[in-house]
Amino acid sequence: MNSLLIDGEVEGTIDSTGTLTIGEHARIRGEIRTKSVKVRGTVEGNIFVTERCELQAGCTLRGDIEAPRLMVDENATFLGSAKVGTGKSLPV
Repeated sequence: MNSLLIDGEVEGTIDSTGTLTIGEHARIRGEIRTKSVKVRGTVEGNIFVTERCELQAGCTLRGDIEAPRLMVDENATFLGSAKVGTGKSLPV
């Protein structure tokens, strides 16, 4: 299983096939497309995952989420909309 940790500033699309961790010092401006993601830092952009999205304590997400599974910790900030569930149950 390939995993990637980003703990700096990134502007643009992040496209990954594995597990992505956005570190607590990270500032991401752009779209994230990956299998699963753990967000600890700041993301401004939409997140599309095929397995799981975790918004961990202290993170800030300004954007929308599409994920089969979503976990939001206490003290996570999320400003946006979320489509959660299997692709078959989501409206087109």
